[in-house]
Amino acid sequence: MSASEILQYLSPRQKQVSKGLLFLLSGLVAVGAVAFIVGIQGASPSRIWTAYLVNFVYWTGIAQGAILLAVARQIVNAGWGKAIHRIAQSFSLFLPVSFLLFWILFFGRHELFEWVRHPVPEKAAWLNTPFLFLRDGLGLLLLFGLSLRFVLLSLREDLILTVDHLSDWRKNLYTRLIQRCPDEEKTKRQLAILSPIVVIAYAVVFTILAWDLIMSLDPHWVSTLFGAFYFVGSFFSGLILISIVAIFLRWRLGLDRWIGTSTLHDMGKLVFAFSIFWTYFFWSQYLVIWYGNLPEETEWFAKRQFGPYRNLSHLVLCLNFLAPFILLLVRKVKETAWAFGAIAFIPLIGMWLERYVLVAPSVLGTTQVWLGLPEALISLGFAALFFLCFLAFFRTFPILPVQDLSEGSSTHSHS
Repeated sequence: MSASEILQYLSPRQKQVSKGLLFLLSGLVAVGAVAFIVGIQGASPSRIWTAYLVNFVYWTGIAQGAILLAVARQIVNAGWGKAIHRIAQSFSLFLPVSFLLFWILFFGRHELFEWVRHPVPEKAAWLNTPFLFLRDGLGLLLLFGLSLRFVLLSLREDLILTVDHLSDWRKNLYTRLIQRCPDEEKTKRQLAILSPIVVIAYAVVFTILAWDLIMSLDPHWVSTLFGAFYFVGSFFSGLILISIVAIFLRWRLGLDRWIGTSTLHDMGKLVFAFSIFWTYFFWSQYLVIWYGNLPEETEWFAKRQFGPYRNLSHLVLCLNFLAPFILLLVRKVKETAWAFGAIAFIPLIGMWLERYVLVAPSVLGTTQVWLGLPEALISLGFAALFFLCFLAFFRTFPILPVQDLSEGSSTHSHS
């Protein structure tokens, strides 16, 4: 199938986004915003800020982790999974929104961070409000900027192929975006240089983000592995959502020709592998700290291993490791769209609960688990905002990499 035939196939289908769906998602964003604003003025503002922080680190991690898969494919010049390359990039429009959402945390610093209320003198040079928000803000700006530039350069060839087929507002947008890209050879060189830089920036910025927004909630606890644990979990979450969206689009748009059984199998293997990898990082961190038996380190785990959070912590391990490990061992399951999609939802929920277990005990204490209507409404608001950003990308750009797939598309879903 030629590039023009792929475009003729995709374009009318991508425009058919239900107004009812857009209205529903916008309504959920509004409800979540109202729940947040009312909640922070209520009797338990710390609970509301906890829900906000959990969703911020969760959805930001998914968006950036998904882009990292596209970056990794670019670095190794992967021949597999070409059809999911653009899906991995489609979450990128959430990044500028996430950057704005980050600054709202400034207003909840007194509720979230114990060291703001009770400074820790020996860590004051690092744990102080101006420096934390300055370094995190600049880090996110750098990482998001590099990631968006990567997405733009990756889109260049498809924009050139598509622009002459358009007559609406997208034609002007594509023309402006093309002008912001160099010629083909320079674009390839820039992508080759930019891709490893994005990986390094991802590891550094997300490590600092994990230290500042999660680990510092308990200012006396330290883990040198925690940054890696967070960014590996974010990449794992990104893989899961890419798989779910790919399966949904395969069904909704009839993309079986490009998102074939081998693509599902490859994504299933990645989800399976990173489920184990996430567990490896958890166990490596836990084993060293628990058997080191230092009170300032083991107390953090004790809050989550005993008391009200015990069952929730065990559930997180079951959802993120046991369920994917057992269910995705079977090749047929990974190659069956509905089965793989249903299984992928399990660790998607599990990773949200994992973020909650990382944050909530340090902020809210361990007298009980605070999960109820406020957390549900704020989480739905974040999810709806995330998917509104996805739909904005979906309605604007080809959801498949047209040039790559038109260069022998018949082989891509079976290679």
